[in-house]
Amino acid sequence: MPDTVTIHVTQADIDAGEPCACMHDPVTYAIERAFRRPVAIHSDDLEFLDGDPGMYTLPLTARGWLNRFDAEEPVEPFSFEIDLDAWDAERVACQPTHGS
Repeated sequence: MPDTVTIHVTQADIDAGEPCACMHDPVTYAIERAFRRPVAIHSDDLEFLDGDPGMYTLPLTARGWLNRFDAEEPVEPFSFEIDLDAWDAERVACQPTHGS
């Protein structure tokens, strides 16, 4: 697998996306297409929904674009890269919480 993956957010992703919907936004659709895995975006982090026990930080470019989309500001298709080595190094472990 390459060290970086380019994510392409298309006009079709934008048209199908919903603001403030962690599993139905354009960036989620584009990442799912690239990785062929279900994902959800939570604020600045990405979670794979197929058993991966971690959260991954979204690149700043993607976060800024998604903030504009969620605010219903005009956006255009764009691409960004995910550096897989940096992603692994910055991985935030998800620890299950037990209610008290």
